[in-house]
Amino acid sequence: MKKYMKYGLISLMGLPIAAAPAILIACNQEVKSQTDNASIFNQSLIQPKNKHESAWKRFLSNSSINNLLKDIYPNEQQRNKYIRSQMAIDDGYLTEVRETFIYNNNLNNENDSSSFPGDLYNRNTPYKHNKKNQLTFELFEKNWLWYLFNISKFIYILDPETTDDPTVLVNQSLEDLVAQNGLNTKFVSVSTNDFTEMVKIQPEAHENKNIETMVVDGKEIKVKEVYSTYYLLHKEGYWFYITSTQFVNEATNEVVGLKTFRLYEYLNTLPNLPTYKEELRHKFSLHKYIDAKIGSESGSALKGKYSELFIKNLEEAHGGQPIKYFIIDNLVANKK
Repeated sequence: MKKYMKYGLISLMGLPIAAAPAILIACNQEVKSQTDNASIFNQSLIQPKNKHESAWKRFLSNSSINNLLKDIYPNEQQRNKYIRSQMAIDDGYLTEVRETFIYNNNLNNENDSSSFPGDLYNRNTPYKHNKKNQLTFELFEKNWLWYLFNISKFIYILDPETTDDPTVLVNQSLEDLVAQNGLNTKFVSVSTNDFTEMVKIQPEAHENKNIETMVVDGKEIKVKEVYSTYYLLHKEGYWFYITSTQFVNEATNEVVGLKTFRLYEYLNTLPNLPTYKEELRHKFSLHKYIDAKIGSESGSALKGKYSELFIKNLEEAHGGQPIKYFIIDNLVANKK
């Protein structure tokens, strides 16, 4: 018999923390939650000295980003250390990212970029492809906060495999799209780095296995690996899919370390969401959508509540089945 994973689902709406406390939505109930700003806002870490630091302070004041950081790095010192490392990345990194994705993306099938993360040291793989794999690993598993901060500097293109549009061909190149004047309809970029909602899904305690021993602060303790998934909704209607595995003290249930983290590069959306603009918050709930999708696909007791017809009607109300976009270029480089 197939075993299905039970889960708990939490949604954190991305209201500016300075304006209002975060809203915690669990099991479709709104619960007020105190937001501790001290760990980020009142540190000398980001007391703005220039426009760059001011921009970072504004970005980190977004409650979805703040709550994601606190969940991944509960320890304040580790969290602030990570934030500092991301703020210190210079502009040259953006150029390096651009060069890598222009050479190797889903349109350039001849470069076979589908093997991420792949074998970074395979002697039979082209150097540029290995470099792309290595940089992609670094960008989405290590420098993900920098990436989200700079999200408005990237250009994305519609993934041909998620649309029935006959004008989007798998083997089309960037040059083909330019020649066909297809940039306006096939390419997207967002104008801000504002996020409005974060949804966290975590298996029930008995689903977390792999008990092992770790030394923490000089003491040997038993830890379990806890796997979580997140969905992060941008204010313009696109969401990211994120996964993490944390080491948790089996006795105290306290997070003691991060094993893995990955932000997947695709922008996901339903066709009509980007058209809602300021009305997105009132017309669409990522929490309800993910709850319905997982409930209908898990084979759990929720299956009766969320039928395939329910999901289809929900998606049709927002323009149809999910589509996604992948990185093709960045705006800063194109302005030079």
